[in-house]
Amino acid sequence: MQAATFYINIRNAGFEMTIDEVAKMIEDWYAFYPEVKQMLDLQLDGYVSAKVFDKSKSTTTEEDDDDDVDEELEDADIGPRELLRDAEGNVLEDENRMVKLYRTTNALGMVKAKGTKCAVANFNFQSYAAAANKIAMWWVFYSEWLRCKQQNCCKSFTINNFIHDELIFEVDENVLDEVATRNADLMVKAVKTVMPGILIKAEPAAMTRWSKAAEPTFDEAGHLIPVVVEV
Repeated sequence: MQAATFYINIRNAGFEMTIDEVAKMIEDWYAFYPEVKQMLDLQLDGYVSAKVFDKSKSTTTEEDDDDDVDEELEDADIGPRELLRDAEGNVLEDENRMVKLYRTTNALGMVKAKGTKCAVANFNFQSYAAAANKIAMWWVFYSEWLRCKQQNCCKSFTINNFIHDELIFEVDENVLDEVATRNADLMVKAVKTVMPGILIKAEPAAMTRWSKAAEPTFDEAGHLIPVVVEV
């Protein structure tokens, strides 16, 4: 994060620091975590006019569309509701100003190009986690498909959704413990193929309908209990 952006966030959080103090704090933090600085050492990937940030459906009252700006926005992969501001939070008015775009490649070889600094830096973390989750989902799906083919039986569960970092299964209550244990083990092992040496957990929670707030609940024998979630 650049000092000016961090300065705005610090001020909005109620802290009183000068922009020089913020810049020094960022410098010290990178000195303490040099591997993070190396990861965020992004490659410059061109420039885009700052009007891409200003010309948006949420901030303009004009009825006409600027096709050139829309194309630039799409190519730059920049969110349409951002405004370029200075360190004091004021919108910059200079129509000729240019914004740097960056690119990066994560540890799996996935590339993020022509994005803002924050978007591209965030990609190194978010894309890696997303890829690990997709590998886990594939392991769970393929394992069940193979089991059914080898044993000539029906599926014991169905993958219904993938929400952020959760896989949502529909499963018969009679095989709930078996499926939960097997899938949790598969998911952990799958993620560790790309994140070795990191503590990975997959805690199953059973519920009558999905809820982010549901917690794993067990009876005295250690069996998973479905939590009734009200509509």
